[in-house]
Amino acid sequence: MKTSVTATPFEGNESIKRTLWPVDKRHRFYPTFLPGCEMAFEQAVFRFMEEFCKPYNGGYWDFYILSNGGFYLCLNQKGDMRVENHENYFFSDMSADAASIGVNLFALGQMAHQFERQHINDAYYHLLDYAKIHPEADKILRFID
Repeated sequence: MKTSVTATPFEGNESIKRTLWPVDKRHRFYPTFLPGCEMAFEQAVFRFMEEFCKPYNGGYWDFYILSNGGFYLCLNQKGDMRVENHENYFFSDMSADAASIGVNLFALGQMAHQFERQHINDAYYHLLDYAKIHPEADKILRFID
C-alpha cells in the first residue's frame, strides 16, 4: 500500500512528497536509512515521544520516506495529542504526525552528535525541510526550538 501527501511549498522549497513504506519491507527500513545505528534511532524516537507526550504509552508506528531523501516514523493515532517541552515553554496540542516529526528531529539531532555520521546529519535536514512545509510547521518548529 502506498499513499502520498504533497505539502504546500514553504520558503522556496519545492513540494516534498511523503510515501508510506510498505509493511512487507519494514525489516529493510532501518538498514536502508540508518545502517549501523538502527536500534538507537528507534529507541530515541520512542523515548522522546514518552518525554514530550505524557499520555503516550506505545502504539503502532508507520514508516514514511520523503521525496527529498528524508524519512520518519509516525505514530499511527487519530486526533491531537498534548505535547509539552518544558525546556522551551512549548505547550500545545498537535496531530500525531506533527508530534512524530518533532520527536524524529530530536532523535536525529541527538544521533548526529552521538555518531557524527554525515547521512544522519543529512536525514535531519531533509526532515526539517519537510517540517517547514507541513501544515503544522509553526507548531513543529516551536516544539523543537
